[in-house]
Amino acid sequence: KTLTGGVPNTGATISPDDWPYGELFESPNAYRKTVLPNRLKQLSSDYSNASPKPEFVFCYGKSFWPEHRDGFDFINFQPALNGAIELGRNEQSVFILTKFFDYGRMGFSKDFVDELCTLIT
Repeated sequence: KTLTGGVPNTGATISPDDWPYGELFESPNAYRKTVLPNRLKQLSSDYSNASPKPEFVFCYGKSFWPEHRDGFDFINFQPALNGAIELGRNEQSVFILTKFFDYGRMGFSKDFVDELCTLIT
């Protein structure tokens, strides 16, 4: 099993014209302030309540790494793949902080996926 903790791209790389939630939130920053805290609490809760625990927990969106580290404060994350990810483990799961999964953007490529899979398996 895999648990993913994703949130929409709200970083500097998204233009206002590309913001898909304009009817609900006037800006990426408004979304981030309104939704992100509860979403990250829910992700942490989902992990805590999972039985069995997922083998992998992917948290994507590099601008959200500080929040993901806070949500999984029992994991000691370490940089890997030249800073492209942070990786941590406990007895049950491998936790991966990574950039957004978007081929062709932000350095996400087949080679990156291959390196990541080799590292975590």
